[in-house]
Amino acid sequence: MEKGIDKLVVVDIDGTLGEKTLCSLWGRVPDTELLYLIKNLEPNPEVLPFVKEACQEVGTQVVIITARDERYREATKMWLTSIALPSHNVYMRPSNYSYDRKVTAKWKGEVFKNLLQRYSPKAVLLMEDSIDNIYAMNSITLERKIPMFLYACGDALSTLLIQDRLINILRNED
Repeated sequence: MEKGIDKLVVVDIDGTLGEKTLCSLWGRVPDTELLYLIKNLEPNPEVLPFVKEACQEVGTQVVIITARDERYREATKMWLTSIALPSHNVYMRPSNYSYDRKVTAKWKGEVFKNLLQRYSPKAVLLMEDSIDNIYAMNSITLERKIPMFLYACGDALSTLLIQDRLINILRNED
């Protein structure tokens, strides 16, 4: 299904769909070790059932956007198959991009913008663990007036909770 879907579910892998983040290891450990870690990543028990259910919903498109380097595509597809998720709608960081969080956020934002144009969803659910990526994608949904729901994981959740607390303190609501 292309244009006019009800819901677009955008999921990150490392630190979101997978329990651990492997991104800090890119370029720091040998490929053989990374391939082993990718294939043996434990799925996040809070996220996986929801994503599986979303894959079955009529009018919902599930897309994975990951900062993993394109050269790990086959290992990533094998991992997704092992946890019973489709692996055809996976966007991976091009090999010529450095793993820099700002560059990655900009790239993920561009992919996300293209997906919004392609599917024209009525709403978006973003499942992500990077605050930079959340901000990049949220600004695009605000521009287009598309409701976005967020499932933040890891450091992103902590950052959002701290920011919310600071805003409440500044507003004297706490």
